[in-house]
Amino acid sequence: MAISDRDVLNAKIDIWKKIIDVQMHFNELEMKVRNFALLIVSAFIGGVGFSLKDDLRVTHWNVPLASIFLFAAAFVCVVFYFVDRFWYHPLLKGAVNQGVLVESSIIASGFAEVALTSAIGKASGIKLPLIKKELHSSKKILILYLSMALLFVVLAVAMLFFRPKADSDATHRTRVWSGLSGKGGDEGRRSLEAALSKKATRTPAL
Repeated sequence: MAISDRDVLNAKIDIWKKIIDVQMHFNELEMKVRNFALLIVSAFIGGVGFSLKDDLRVTHWNVPLASIFLFAAAFVCVVFYFVDRFWYHPLLKGAVNQGVLVESSIIASGFAEVALTSAIGKASGIKLPLIKKELHSSKKILILYLSMALLFVVLAVAMLFFRPKADSDATHRTRVWSGLSGKGGDEGRRSLEAALSKKATRTPAL
């Protein structure tokens, strides 16, 4: 049974459609990986805000818990970079390369309109003012995760030297007594004791 050129062309177009579907599938997987990474990082950032509010520290080393959260967020960025760049991205690149191959064969048959994969590949490259080479998807992924990881590491190191201003008991008593001017006797003493008790339990230890 002879196969006509028309049948061959239709088969190539069907293959091309399937390749486009595969490209979309792997692209969605990469986006889900990045969304999941941002979700975990956001949880650590929320922990940073909470620990800074109450000045939570790991008592054995006297290390701010915020620094640990930030180092953990940086580690998450590195892990997800390897998952994104070296796990799913090569699969997407393979689908793209196969798409370019099939498109070239179809274009040779006189259908230049199917050059979608080639057009996207050409349009994805961008040039930054200080960088001579074009940045494509692999470099963009590196910049995304590396910038976040470096930011978290810098902030984590800065937090190691961060010390909140703590009033001495004498200064605190002076401020409390000045706020109690006009109050005397038992009422003033009870107010002072309540204020000092609140200060003593203000900073919980881990």
